Amino acid sequence: MWGQNIAPYAWKILTTPIHTSVSEEGIEQYLPTILPPGTRILAENSYAHGLVAGAGIPYELVPIWSPEVMFIFDRRLSPIEQRRRLLERKITAVLFYPGSADTVFCRRSSAFYAYDCVNWKLLGKFKDLCYVYALPPP
Repeated sequence: MWGQNIAPYAWKILTTPIHTSVSEEGIEQYLPTILPPGTRILAENSYAHGLVAGAGIPYELVPIWSPEVMFIFDRRLSPIEQRRRLLERKITAVLFYPGSADTVFCRRSSAFYAYDCVNWKLLGKFKDLCYVYALPPP
């Protein structure tokens, strides 16, 4: 699979935004203010993934393209079952970018993103860019 041999620190180099008018810079300092160390966070944004992976902080952004979470695009599973499987993998938060093309794709392709989002608990907002949600028990 593409990218599986790329070291975590390299994601920051490979995914650095070309322009910084709206940027994820600082997300790695923001997460510790709202989440406990060790939190695993589902994310669809490669810039945020690269920044967090390269920052040496005790958080893991699990990208939506990871084989570990491919079930979130399985249309046979209910949104609650998808959330249960995320929690089973200790993924307890979601980094949500309402205006991104990736989020549009997720909402069209994943019952978890399309229907379960009403159950998520808002923890915080980073800039005017994204929201961090906690996943409740199923």
